[in-house]
Amino acid sequence: MSELPLHKMFVDGKPTDALSGKTFEIENPATGEPVARVPEGDKADIDNAIDIATSAFEVWGKMPGEIRSNILNKAAAILAAQINNFVRVEVSQTGRPIRELTSQLARLPEWFSYYASSLRVTLKRYTKPRGSPLWTTWTTSVVPIEGSMLDADKGSMFNAD
Repeated sequence: MSELPLHKMFVDGKPTDALSGKTFEIENPATGEPVARVPEGDKADIDNAIDIATSAFEVWGKMPGEIRSNILNKAAAILAAQINNFVRVEVSQTGRPIRELTSQLARLPEWFSYYASSLRVTLKRYTKPRGSPLWTTWTTSVVPIEGSMLDADKGSMFNAD
């Protein structure tokens, strides 16, 4: 039998082993045959990934919306190009129908594109400082979040209506 492929965790932008070095086999439920090995992540791996993601989020949040939008659109294109590979791997390890997975996974790039486009939406605001006869205008990026809008420049929420 040939060596099983090792599908690593993706942490900090790169394939990563479990900190413990442990792995386990994934079996095809239809045949019982092993199809791959994966890292056996534990609490230390989760804590590490959260710490790294928290640091990355600080950098991400300071990037202009247009750059973040370009990154998300690139991710959508990469995902769309790899859907058939994801379907093949997922079917072999879960036994789910190919048609069902193809339909579900095909929607992933759409979500990345949707959020990419929302980063390019701006809202014009008007305010009249107290005691001033002049109105001030400015624009801010907004992102839809569960029926409200997140002011991406200020990190504050306001109702979308």
